[in-house]
Amino acid sequence: MKYRTIVADPPWDISRSFGGANWAKGERERPDLDYPTMTLDEIAAIPVRDLAAKDAHLYLWTTQRHLRDTYWIA
Repeated sequence: MKYRTIVADPPWDISRSFGGANWAKGERERPDLDYPTMTLDEIAAIPVRDLAAKDAHLYLWTTQRHLRDTYWIA
């Protein structure tokens, strides 16, 4: 079956997404996630195209750190 609308929220690796003075100085701990994350290559390898209709829309959730990465992933 092919879908015209796909909403994806891949498990981005945010281990280096949090920054700023507090984290850089070690004053705050980085957040731990309750789920495993994927590398950019692993996310890009998800076979979304196999599920997409010819005129499909992809709504891809991302983080600020990975915003530019979504262009080649999508």
